[in-house]
Amino acid sequence: NGIGYLRQSYFHVNRKSWTWGISLVDPKPTRKKMSKNPLTVILDNNKFIGTNYTDWLRNLRIVLDYENQGYIMDKPFPQTLPDGSSSEERETFERWHADHCKVRRNILASMPNVVYKQYDKLDDVALILQSK
Repeated sequence: NGIGYLRQSYFHVNRKSWTWGISLVDPKPTRKKMSKNPLTVILDNNKFIGTNYTDWLRNLRIVLDYENQGYIMDKPFPQTLPDGSSSEERETFERWHADHCKVRRNILASMPNVVYKQYDKLDDVALILQSK
């Protein structure tokens, strides 16, 4: 849209001095500008409107599989990490939660506002998908 606003940024340089700069920022970045995944256009063009669940779910799976996040739709949400977990288990747990947030965001972004408002309060991807 070409319209932006100025944002001041302060940076601490070498812990000795402060500098500042001004940058032009797009006030409403679109998913196409933010995403590195070219397949998100599929979700932009095929939003879940309530009556197209099967087609939308297929398209969602295509996008998530491309991002290596399809497993989020297939596995239960791990609520806690057991005490005494290894660093590998902790890393897997943290990656799962990060991917879960991304998947939830993609799901909600693929809904028009009217449908989005019905699912926004649900935190678990499985609950969103079951609530069709």
